[in-house]
Order: sequence, then C-alpha cells, then structure tokens
Amino acid sequence: MTIDNEHAGDGRPVPPPNAPGAFFWGSDSAGWRIGNWFVTSDKVHDVGLSPIDPPRAGSTEARRASGQGYASGVVLWVQLNHPQGRAVDLSAYSGIAFWARLKSATSAVVVSLNDGSRASGALDGRSTLPSVSLTAGDTWQQFTLPFDTFGLSDLKIATVEFFIGDKGETFDLWVDDFALTCSGACP
Repeated sequence: MTIDNEHAGDGRPVPPPNAPGAFFWGSDSAGWRIGNWFVTSDKVHDVGLSPIDPPRAGSTEARRASGQGYASGVVLWVQLNHPQGRAVDLSAYSGIAFWARLKSATSAVVVSLNDGSRASGALDGRSTLPSVSLTAGDTWQQFTLPFDTFGLSDLKIATVEFFIGDKGETFDLWVDDFALTCSGACP
C-alpha cells in the first residue's frame, strides 16, 4: 500500500493544499490516517513533493532532501500519525518498500524505525534506533525492507527515518512511492 499523496484520485482523502508534507494512508475498510513528511537539518521543515526530471517509470514527483555542511547529517522522516506523533500498530504489515536515489560521496543511507519513545527526526537517532544501512546510487533503486531485518518484536511505529549527509557530506536524496508491504492482502 503506497502511502504518499502523489496518487490523487485513487479514493483517498486529499490533504489540505497548505500542508505540503501531508498525505493520507489506509483504506476505506481499515480507516484513513494522516501522515506527514519532514526533514531535520538545522531545524524541522515539512517536505513537499518535488518534480522528478526525468520522471521515474511514470512517477513525476518524490520527496527530496539535499544539502551540504551539516556536521551531524540530515534526517528525512515520515510521521505515520500526524500531528499526534503516536505509534501505529503495523503488525498487519510485513515491511516497507520505497524507491530511492542518492548522489553523495559515500552513497550511505541509514533507515530507522522509531516507536515514538525517542524524539522523531533527532540527528543522533541513527545510533539509538533499530536501523538498516543501505547503499543507494544516483540511479533509482527499489528497496524492500521486511520488518524482521530491523530486529523488532513490537511493530508499533511512529516514524520511519532516513539518515544521510553525515560529517558535512554533500547529498541529494530522493524517496518515492514509500509503501507498507504485506505478506497477503493489505488491510
């Protein structure tokens, strides 16, 4: 189940136009939730959709975080229960999937799951959260990360966080079609 707002007209509620990072996810049967994308660098900002040039397999917009000179790096993160920030029970799902591309010297991305017991989007989170390290190149790659790769027994998740740009590195990260995956039919 893709949980971004690039898929207008598929039956989801539409977020207000003054909320660039907002999206709805869920279903008519399971209920709809509102989430939001953020980036933490020198402060926390909403992250809207940016045009992809050239488009990726029909996708024309994605979330983007870029910059340089951040000693502790940057966190691009998605809050699943906005604005409360409470954890959501994801035990009906088997993992996450997304497309990404990254231009940077190290190509390093750390993907972390936060149950809300630690501050979301905190730059030191990469050392305190259940995480998976990835290498992403400057061409689009699809990543599928089962929840068991994070070593979690409790799947109450508040945020999914992408750490990049460590030690002042110049970076340009794009994340598209972020989704919750299911072993069978999604709720």
